[in-house]
Amino acid sequence: MAEVKLFGASTSPFSRRVEMALKLKGVEYEFIEEDLKNKSPLLLKYNPIHKKVPVLLHNGKPIVESLIIIEYIDETWEGPSILPEDPYERAMARFWAKLLDEKLLGAWGSPFSRRVEMALKLKGVEYEYIEEDLNNKSPLLLKYNPIHKKVPVLVHNGKPIAESLIIIEYIDEVWEGPSILPQDPYERAMARFWVKFLDEKCMPAMWKAFWSTGEEREKNKDEAIEHLKFLESEIKGVELITDDKFPNLSKWADEYINSSFVKENLPDKDKITAFFNARIRAPDETKYFPKA
Repeated sequence: MAEVKLFGASTSPFSRRVEMALKLKGVEYEFIEEDLKNKSPLLLKYNPIHKKVPVLLHNGKPIVESLIIIEYIDETWEGPSILPEDPYERAMARFWAKLLDEKLLGAWGSPFSRRVEMALKLKGVEYEYIEEDLNNKSPLLLKYNPIHKKVPVLVHNGKPIAESLIIIEYIDEVWEGPSILPQDPYERAMARFWVKFLDEKCMPAMWKAFWSTGEEREKNKDEAIEHLKFLESEIKGVELITDDKFPNLSKWADEYINSSFVKENLPDKDKITAFFNARIRAPDETKYFPKA
C-alpha cells in the first residue's frame, strides 16, 4: 500500500497544484480520481466537512484544502522549498495564492448568482463563495465590478468576469465537463436569445406584476402574460412540467425544478419566503426588479 494517496480530480486546479508540489519534492504517491458528481465513500469519510478534493492521505491521516496540503508537503518532505523562507514573503505567498483561487461573489437569493453556481458545480469546479449584502456592497465587489456594481462576479486567476451569462459561457469554455451551451452555432445562438428574452422581458414584467397594485398591476400582468404566451408557443417541442394556461411552459418548469441537481442548488424555501414577505412590507421604492 502506498504511503501517500491523493484524492483528486484531473480537471481540478486545486488537485493539480498539490500534484505539482508532490512531484517537486519527489514524493511517490497514488492518485485516486474522484467523480465529483458521485463522490466516493472514502472521500466523504476523509473530508466529511467540505466533501471536496483534494485530500492528501499520509500514513492514514487525511489533510484537506489545497493550500494547507501544500504547506504540509513543504514542511514534511525534503527537497526544493515551495514557500519562501522569510516569514513576510511566506505570508505574501499565502495571500496571493488565496487571492488567485476561484471566487464567486454572489447573493443567496439572486437567480443570476444561482445560475452561475449551478454552472460551476455542473463542471465540477471547486470555488470559494462570498456572500454579498446588496444593501451594503463590499469594497471587493466594487473593485471587481466597478461599472455595474452588482453580483455575480467570478474571479479566476485574479481576473474578474461579470454578468451571469458572460460568466456561464466563460465557465463552459474554460473547464472540461458536460457542455452547458449546445455545440451547434445556430442552437447556441438560440439558447442565448431565449435566455436574454427571459432576463430582459419575462422576469422584469413578472416582477412588476407581482409588486404593483390596482390598475398598474393589471397592466403589468397583461404584459407578463403576453411574454409568457410567446414563450409558451416556442417551447412546444420541449418534453419537460404544466398548468392549464401554459401547459408546455409549466411542464418544462416542473421538470426543471424537480431535477435532483437543480433542487440541490435552489435557495431555502423558508428563507426565500421570509425574504419576499419582508419585501411586501417594505416601502414601495424598494420593490424593484433585482438586477444585482
